Amino acid sequence: MESLSPVLAKRLKELREKKGLTLAALSKALMEQYGIQISKESLTNYEVTDSFHTKARKNEGMSVKYLRCLADFYNVSSDYLLGLTDIPNADPNTQTVHKFIGLSGEAIDFLRLSHRKNPIYLRNDAISFLLENERFQLLLDMIIGFGTSRGKKIPYDVVSNGVAPIVTDTDVFRAKAIDLFSSILLDSKGVFPENEVERGFYGFCCHQYENGASLDSIKSLFEQHGLTFDQNLIGLGEEE
Repeated sequence: MESLSPVLAKRLKELREKKGLTLAALSKALMEQYGIQISKESLTNYEVTDSFHTKARKNEGMSVKYLRCLADFYNVSSDYLLGLTDIPNADPNTQTVHKFIGLSGEAIDFLRLSHRKNPIYLRNDAISFLLENERFQLLLDMIIGFGTSRGKKIPYDVVSNGVAPIVTDTDVFRAKAIDLFSSILLDSKGVFPENEVERGFYGFCCHQYENGASLDSIKSLFEQHGLTFDQNLIGLGEEE
């Protein structure tokens, strides 16, 4: 069985650098948050990815306590650190969805956040519409084709002026993708409900806020109507 040590080392280093922490700062943070003392030297050894380094595979001696502590600190699962999954999210539901249909953690998070009661969004309706549309399935193939194309020239009939245009596989995939996308846009007409009543409610809430109503009172109005409050709807950025 292939050692998990290099994967663990690589991911520990990536996560620490993503947080912008030095090894000394990480050691201090772990002590302050968890009361666990992991020396800078030990943390350095845990991140050694070079299999020929004298300190290689030192992380194989890491205690379960340390592993869980680091996973919690970085808000990832222990399985992710060990390389047993490519999904950082520790949420078991996310892990299950990934195993079942193979979507990335970011894609699953997007779907989760898009699953709102707020009718103005209609994102889940749009996602369902796309996945059920036969043209969208072809569009995915064209996107993959475009992304993997190498600009290979394709034989083309000579036009009236005696000159054959230079056409590549990239050109073909791009053109077909644009045509399919345009058709999908036309297919979407009439698919989504108008929701004029709901839109009017959101407009009313925006007007109330602009005239001094507090966010708490706006949020309360949403909840009374069985809706999920979202600051984006009144132009305030992320949700609280």
